[in-house]
Amino acid sequence: MHILHYNPHCGGPMYEWHYVHYCDELAKAGHKITDCNPVQVLGRIGSAEEYSEILVSTAKQMIGNKLGPHLMLSNATDKTLLPDAIDILRKLGIACVNFSVDDLTVPFDVRKIGSHFDLCWTTYIGAEVMLKKYGCRVIYLPMAANPYFFKAGTDHRAHILCFVGSRYGARINYVSQLAREEIPLKVRGAGWLTNPANGTHELGSLKRARIIDSLRLASEYIRFPAGRKILAGALKKRTSFGTHREILQNLSQVDIAGPLSTFEEMVSIYSSCSASLGVLEAGSTYTLNDPLVYYRLREFEAPMAGCAHIVRRVSELEESFDENKEMIFYSSIEECIDKARFYLAPERYNLCHSIGEKARTRATRDHTWLNRFAVLTKTLGIKMCSSRTI
Repeated sequence: MHILHYNPHCGGPMYEWHYVHYCDELAKAGHKITDCNPVQVLGRIGSAEEYSEILVSTAKQMIGNKLGPHLMLSNATDKTLLPDAIDILRKLGIACVNFSVDDLTVPFDVRKIGSHFDLCWTTYIGAEVMLKKYGCRVIYLPMAANPYFFKAGTDHRAHILCFVGSRYGARINYVSQLAREEIPLKVRGAGWLTNPANGTHELGSLKRARIIDSLRLASEYIRFPAGRKILAGALKKRTSFGTHREILQNLSQVDIAGPLSTFEEMVSIYSSCSASLGVLEAGSTYTLNDPLVYYRLREFEAPMAGCAHIVRRVSELEESFDENKEMIFYSSIEECIDKARFYLAPERYNLCHSIGEKARTRATRDHTWLNRFAVLTKTLGIKMCSSRTI
């Protein structure tokens, strides 16, 4: 199979994870990937019109050279692709799929283009309702991880709970409270070594732009349940007069550092620790009695690397891993602390290691990108041939 991968971006982990995940795994399985990044072609940020022209030109050139493609997979929004471009590719006989890992919180980003795709691939069960309101043909497939890249590593792991991710929201409370309970922790990510700026002066124009952008988002969030929770959480935090302050404490014994510079470093962390932490509360919704929770890529990366993953209970993960055998679930920060204390006790190293091994086995069997694309292409009626196995 030959895939035209449309991924407009200026760099950074938010976009580059695609390459170490499904692009690398599919290429290693014998499939052809042609990447189209119009920002790279232009050498600058451009418009949806410019980006669309580059995508269509690339597709036509590939067809002219008899290189396919069989599928165009995009990570596009209304700001990076025009509906007309999708229609042109489909008329050329190319199946078009849009893949999003953010549509539980920002489904409105594809309001204009969503209905023009053959399929919109969502990784969240709850996102289907909003996408269908925009006329999208939706397929739900959870995230996955690349077994070639996220390797299990050594059998001699440090018996420690690791977390890789930026400092914000509920994550600060989890790290502080776990540290207070003397749970052995290793934390890596942006912001953990610095204090947030309080009262930072903003230029008037920047402040106005921020206010306008916030009002625009609020007008979108008010239209759907997840968005209303985000607004409620933000409002409660702002009006709680310090009740929900995000303050790092009790960190004297924590192995804490700044952001990792490569994806390889992330794999090294996961593959050298016996357990990992997942914090799923979105934004400031951790202030609510019923927060909005949604999983991230780390919930498949860590198990693929052989970690016993301790994570907030959510339907997508409960369907993907067996509780207490392949993944450890909690429903509150108090339960998270209790389970971390239990599994990170020195005498339970072997139990933790066993859960990690079983998680890796389950992930390589059921939760690879090859598995996901097999379902996707079958739904589209595309033959996906590969002679290689993991």
